[in-house]
Amino acid sequence: MANGWESDWNLAKDSYGSQNRAVVPDPAGAKGKVLQITYPAGTRNPAGSKVGGTGFYAQPIDVTKASTITFSYKIMFPAGFNFVKGGKLPGLYGGHYGCSGGNSALDCFSTRFMFRTNGLGEIYLYVDRSLQDPGFCKVKPVTLCNPVYGASMGRGAYSFTPGQWVAMSQTITLNTFSGKKPNKDGRVQVYSNGKKVIDFAKVVFTPAPSIGFQGIDFETFFGGNDDAWITPTTQKVYFKEFALSAF
Repeated sequence: MANGWESDWNLAKDSYGSQNRAVVPDPAGAKGKVLQITYPAGTRNPAGSKVGGTGFYAQPIDVTKASTITFSYKIMFPAGFNFVKGGKLPGLYGGHYGCSGGNSALDCFSTRFMFRTNGLGEIYLYVDRSLQDPGFCKVKPVTLCNPVYGASMGRGAYSFTPGQWVAMSQTITLNTFSGKKPNKDGRVQVYSNGKKVIDFAKVVFTPAPSIGFQGIDFETFFGGNDDAWITPTTQKVYFKEFALSAF
């Protein structure tokens, strides 16, 4: 990863926290540079007076006609990282910006990863909950369908080990339609270090044929809608080897 990477990513919207981004040598000692994101002490989300993490939307390739997208990267939390209650990690989005933060997701969707207490991982979905199959909220080992915020799917299906690079990948296939009616046949697949850990094929991502993929929703911060999510110390996380493929 090189300085000036933002132009290669084609940032569609730079939302917050640009001061918390830096390109640095790989902390594990490998050749090449990586993206470092800082979470300042006392932060929990972009809404606070002190911004934690960073957020932007990127469209490095045209994905608007795709029915399936795979987005992958490697992430490393340093040794001793305090996960607190958890936080957001990059994923994909469709429809429009801002399909998060309590948005009803009636005309958009997002598919971010999350880290949770003790490094447990999940995929965090914003979709129209009223359109989903009953099995949506039952994906093992644990899925929590919050009535206001996103759905935490497959929590604990994988985990992050501080001090080690973890390869994360999500493949999202949009649902089809019978006329204008959305079919419950969208699919979410998550891989951690090459192992499939989440696979559910009855998702309604888009309620209308006109709503499709837009690009990468790169967001990472602690939180969380209350102060219990705050990081007590300044912490950092590292990313590298991003890849985006559309089919």
